[in-house]
This record gives sequence, structure tokens and C-alpha cells, in this order.
Amino acid sequence: MAFRTKALYGLLPQRDSSSASSESNTKESSRWNRFRYYPIFSYGSLVLTHVVIWLVVYVPLAVYIYSSASSSAAGPSWQACDVKRETWSPALGSIKYKPPAHFDGEISQVNRFRGPPGAPPTAEIDAAWKDIGLGAPGIRLTQEDLEVLNKTFLPRGRYLHRIPEEHGGGYLGLLEVFHLLHCLDSLREAMFYNWQYYNQNVSREAVVIHHVSRVGSLAASQANEETDHCIEALRMSIMCTSDVTPITFFDSEALPGRKYPLPDFSSKHVCRDFDAVLDWSWKNPRAVMWEDIGDAVTFKGQQQPYQPR
Repeated sequence: MAFRTKALYGLLPQRDSSSASSESNTKESSRWNRFRYYPIFSYGSLVLTHVVIWLVVYVPLAVYIYSSASSSAAGPSWQACDVKRETWSPALGSIKYKPPAHFDGEISQVNRFRGPPGAPPTAEIDAAWKDIGLGAPGIRLTQEDLEVLNKTFLPRGRYLHRIPEEHGGGYLGLLEVFHLLHCLDSLREAMFYNWQYYNQNVSREAVVIHHVSRVGSLAASQANEETDHCIEALRMSIMCTSDVTPITFFDSEALPGRKYPLPDFSSKHVCRDFDAVLDWSWKNPRAVMWEDIGDAVTFKGQQQPYQPR
């Protein structure tokens, strides 16, 4: 800055008795005043420059550091945790989470899966259950998928079902959630108050395809075995997930003579978005329709055992 200081000093007015010098000094003084009030590196300009630098550089940097620290403190996202904790599935990428909400756990209620108390099932209720169960398509698995799932070796006499090549090939699979919901639907239909309705209205073909166990044409021992299978599948799944959400209890004025409190099943949960998983099952390239899976041919000796690479 020495060069500018020298230049500015040269602009300072000089004392001179001559009128020419006075006139010259007046002009020089006018030029100095312009530099005096409009310098390039004045105090105000320096302040403004620092403010701009803070807004453009330091503030965004501070926000980024704070966000990173907050993310680290909060831990990884639930989706990232799913990838690390869950058994591999081609549907893991479809998992989304809903905001925290309370179950509608009222004991007496009517919804699309449940009619009024004492009323027989309807076609609409059956369709609603089918849509969330075996109404969903299967999925196509590859040899690499089977290795990840540790399903490359089965007990003697069992063979992984291959989808016919004309329908895309690969191995047949199904998301567990649809199997469990189908099992729950089977138990619903097997209830004593629904037995007569479904015994008269379910076709033999439906029994064979979906191992429905409440039709009179099936042996009682087979019906019991299928029902017990579904109970066991649901037991294992419930114990596996082990929901630890607290349930509260209340005292009801409507039941003044009741000795014990009543449970409030409308507890708060963070739920996966089931509709997103169902939507994925229909739109993903692995989807395979049940009519395209081919017949079971293992008993004919036509199915070859899985051959590891």
C-alpha cells in the first residue's frame, strides 16, 4: 500500500501565496476530496466484503458441518439399517416408513377386512384379503440370489422350482409378508363361524393351489396340519420381530362392574409402508404371475437339482 500512500500524499493541497498556485491547489483539493469520500479500500467497503464472505463461504460451511454432525449423532437412516440388519431381499429398496401413528385397535369396528359382528363374509372382504396375500405375484430369483439366501442345498428329494424358460426362467420365490397375510386369511376363513360359508363357496381348485384347509373334501388331519402350519408361521414371525411398544390400560365408565382394566390396543407405531411393497411386487422386473410358474414336476424326475457354480 506504500505506492498508494505516496500517490495520495501528492494530492494533498500545498500552501502557496500565488493565485496560480491557489487555483491549482483548489483543483487538487477537489480531487483529494473525491478520493477521501470514495476510496476503494474504505472501512465500509471492508465491512461489506467481510459480510459477503461470511454469507457465501462460512455460513454454508457451518450449516454443512452442523448437518453432518446431526446425522452422525442421529445415526444412519432406517433404510440403511434395513440393508445392514435384514436378510437380503430384492424388495429392500422398496421399503419406506410412515410417520408415527396410532393403530386403530378398537375391538368393535368394521373395515374392508372385517364385516359387522355376526355377519357372514362377503366377496368384497375376500377380495381385500386376497389382494394383500397370494393375490400378489411371485418373484423370480437367480442363482446368485439363492447363494445369498443360503438356499442352494435342500434335503434329499426336494428340488428348487424352476420357472419355465418361456416365462422368463429363474427360480420361484415369494415375499414372506404375503405368505403370512395369506396364512392369517386362511385362519380367518377356518374360524368356526365362517366354516360353513367357505365350505360351500370355495372351489377345489382354490384349495389345491393355495393349500386352503377348511374345505370338507380335505381330510381332517390335513386340515389340522395346514391350520397349525399357519399358526406356527405367525408365531415365529411375531417372536422374530418382537414388538416392544407399550400398551396402556384404561377404566371404562360403560363397564362399572368390571374388575380389571381394559387394554387400549391403539398403540403408537412407526410402520413400514405396506402399499409401497405391494406396488413394488407388481411393477418390478422380477414379478411372475402364478399362472406362469409352471407345474411341479419333481415327482416325474424332470426337475434337476440346483448346481452350484
